[in-house]
Amino acid sequence: MQFIKDNDLYKVARITGPTHNFLAIRLSKKKCVPQVIPLPIKQGGVERLDKEKVLAQVLNGLDVVNQELGKEYFVSEIQFVPSDTESSSVYIFLVNELIKRIDSNGEFVVI
Repeated sequence: MQFIKDNDLYKVARITGPTHNFLAIRLSKKKCVPQVIPLPIKQGGVERLDKEKVLAQVLNGLDVVNQELGKEYFVSEIQFVPSDTESSSVYIFLVNELIKRIDSNGEFVVI
């Protein structure tokens, strides 16, 4: 996985064999309804992901990691690529990994 910090956006890209997923989040200081932004897909790409399903997974993963860490992180923005590989749980995993890395002051490639 590759972890990137681009201003106040935290990004993770995961490629495992034929599957690929990208997630970017912007943190908030208070609870809010996140804005979900589907990023442009490459020409000829097929839309596979629904933003409501991505939102549900991210919020689920955020609840899990907040409980695990005993903290309260909030997300104000979610970005994803609609042509990425469909999964019922990958965005739970990705937001979990992002928040844990943020919480532990882990390394990010800064751009």
